[in-house]
Amino acid sequence: MTVNPLRLPPDIVFTILENLPDFAALFSAVQTCRDFYSAFQDYSRQILKAIFLNQCRSVEKYSWGKVFRELVFIVCKDFAARDAARFILETAWEWFLQMEQEEVLIPIAVGLAHSYVLNERIDDAIDLLENICRGACPFGWSMSIHSKGTRRHYKEAQRRKDITLYPALHRLANLYAEKGRDNGSILRILRSRRLEYEELPTVLIEETRITYSTDSKTFSSEDTLVDGIIGYEYYRAGKQFRRSDIPLVVRACQLPHPVPFGATFLENKTRLELLTMRRLCSAPQIGFARQKRHPEYDKRMRSHSWPAKTLFKVQE
Repeated sequence: MTVNPLRLPPDIVFTILENLPDFAALFSAVQTCRDFYSAFQDYSRQILKAIFLNQCRSVEKYSWGKVFRELVFIVCKDFAARDAARFILETAWEWFLQMEQEEVLIPIAVGLAHSYVLNERIDDAIDLLENICRGACPFGWSMSIHSKGTRRHYKEAQRRKDITLYPALHRLANLYAEKGRDNGSILRILRSRRLEYEELPTVLIEETRITYSTDSKTFSSEDTLVDGIIGYEYYRAGKQFRRSDIPLVVRACQLPHPVPFGATFLENKTRLELLTMRRLCSAPQIGFARQKRHPEYDKRMRSHSWPAKTLFKVQE
């Protein structure tokens, strides 16, 4: 006698999938259950977004590294449609933009563009990279927001964008060449910005947290110029996806608060204000640097022999 397998109601299946802990669990589920696979095919964007946003809301102050790795996973694994993967990238960009850390997502965009190429969708790859380079919605740039509106500040913000966009511009120039389009202006930017890009501070994306390193030489590699990342092997040159425990390495031009571990916090902030600011500011932030004081300040503080009403101006 043949026994028909139990079939769950669609709403139950959808609820199960959208509450999975991460994309790896979703990948396993859709491979092992026909009901899960069918539901994912019909509602892939809703399910992916629900899982991703649950992770974003639950991360602690230094656990954005896991969110970044989830994005790498969905780009490298082709179980999700490429347009659905782009939808998740757009969602992630809005979150990272709030923290002024959208730059670290450039390698994700480069990897997604290459997966478009592998699916013979070069025009879609070009469209994605062009939108990011132009800052078209939803790929806004916090650098432009802080450019103060003057021509000089705008040009400086554009220069910094060109530097951090080096991997995306590199890929875009190659795609233009494949389509027979003029890429001369991009090549000029690449030639003028390569050395500056190689000297950018390093962003180390570990299993859970994101930290900074000012050592740009130790983590130098040709992969950062082509893919914008070290630590994951993309589809480029036929390489297969491989997870690594080594920190992912990307570069970023804009570091809102680049202070090392053990940095002291500002004395004029309460604990509540510090916790609030740390949550609103960049995820890689470790602390707030102490304001620079007059050289005489610390000397007199140590000696405890200063006039009662002496004031020391902070150096600008």
